[in-house]
Amino acid sequence: RYNRSVIQYALKIFLVHHTLARSYRLKVPDLTDAPSTMDMATHAMVPPIGEPEEIWMDYWRHDKNFVDHHSYWHFVYRGSVIPGTDAVHLDRQGELFGYMHKQMLARYDAERESWGLDPVDPWEFTDVDPLGSDAGDDFHLSPLNSNFRPRPAGIPWPSSQIRRFQDWTDNIRRAFEEGILQTTRRERGIQIRLGENSSANWVGHIIEATSGIFADNYGRMHNRGHGIFGSLGLQGDLQTYMAHADHAIRDHIFFRWHKFIDNLIEEYHQTRTTELAVDAPPVIIGENDIVISTSENPPNGFSDWSSNQWSNNNFSSDLLKTALDLPQQLFEWGKLTHDQFNYHIRVRRRGNTGTELRLTLRIYIAPAQHANDRRRWIEMDKFRYVLGATETHTVITRRDRHSSVIRRFPEETTDDLEIPLTTTVDGFCECGWPYNLLLPRGTRDGERYLLAVFISDNTIDSLRIRSRCGSLSYCGAQDSRYPDRRQMGYPFATPISVNGQEMEVLESMNRLDNF
Repeated sequence: RYNRSVIQYALKIFLVHHTLARSYRLKVPDLTDAPSTMDMATHAMVPPIGEPEEIWMDYWRHDKNFVDHHSYWHFVYRGSVIPGTDAVHLDRQGELFGYMHKQMLARYDAERESWGLDPVDPWEFTDVDPLGSDAGDDFHLSPLNSNFRPRPAGIPWPSSQIRRFQDWTDNIRRAFEEGILQTTRRERGIQIRLGENSSANWVGHIIEATSGIFADNYGRMHNRGHGIFGSLGLQGDLQTYMAHADHAIRDHIFFRWHKFIDNLIEEYHQTRTTELAVDAPPVIIGENDIVISTSENPPNGFSDWSSNQWSNNNFSSDLLKTALDLPQQLFEWGKLTHDQFNYHIRVRRRGNTGTELRLTLRIYIAPAQHANDRRRWIEMDKFRYVLGATETHTVITRRDRHSSVIRRFPEETTDDLEIPLTTTVDGFCECGWPYNLLLPRGTRDGERYLLAVFISDNTIDSLRIRSRCGSLSYCGAQDSRYPDRRQMGYPFATPISVNGQEMEVLESMNRLDNF
């Protein structure tokens, strides 16, 4: 007899982290079976009718590409070192833990609201979930999932665990207030002052489960919470989806738990501000200089230039269509897809020519009604561009398939505009946001989003590499430091200030030439 799950787990660890496997660029195979026609028919999502229900989001939570992304992210960014491999804590792992999951929540809330559901509520330790979670008969009849069971409804956390988690939460909040992380008496004298460059990274470490000696004081909040949900109402070796990164996001409670985690991290971010008026490059980008189009070519007249300014400003973006189709892979409940699209961006120099400008373009979207909530801005892309020393202006076209947040494939990025401007390195090829979920669903009548481009100084950002595959923004690159010196989520990582004045997002856009 053998445990198929353990063998698959060991194989993934070897392929992702062992030096020999990485030197041959071996890929992690798809270890699930293809769905049958019957699977697709039984899992096809029934068109929602009536009052919005939690089950309407099952197509999104069970999207296999999404499930794989979350699973492989945690294979790459391990909670512990694995002897004999390169599975160590990677550069800025704690910060990336917080940021990647924050982005998942921003996308999740956008998707929920498209169905008329409220944004997800944070979990409270004394809450009782009345719904439970069931991935379906096909999932549980598969030998791949023999140890998993549906999570029962209506079961509270044990009171002893509630007290423990409240103590950890109090200790973490006290650390934020005092600005100091410290160990317990057994490790007296070791302290880290918050507010320095690595602080966001340490905040992520202590809240996830990777803070080492600090765990005695601040616990292992994130991971232990998953463990409690993973065993609720079950005996022995049986577990719910929340017990394992391979399937945790199938359970709606995952997002409630992570909203609590994100809110706790946000309490630290609220103690900081990001000043946007310093070190801005001398460029100008206006509201008429950004267009999304299904065409690879900019609209007619978009590039016209005369008298040191753009000649035309009457442009609008295309309506981008999404579709919810039949499931395509095993255990799915539907498949969201979207039109291919391109960004067309006009940038002009402020001041005289003569100096090459090395720029980082950061692209975000947000539902229009939430534009002043910086936590609702969704990262869509981030890339390097160089404005030549003699250039006064330029038009940049960027394909959606080249996005830094998605799981990129080498064969789809051969025409990436960054190739001559950066060094290509190996990425974590199986890790990255699913391309098919790059755009939120929207509504049948259309949903209004705002598109923002923030241009920062690449000589400061130090964004000088591109990944051959995988997601650079969400997953980093192999054998490299995280390729952006700014805090993850910049410029939305903390409350925003301009010239020392804290202000709303939209007001900062009106104040700055590069936003």
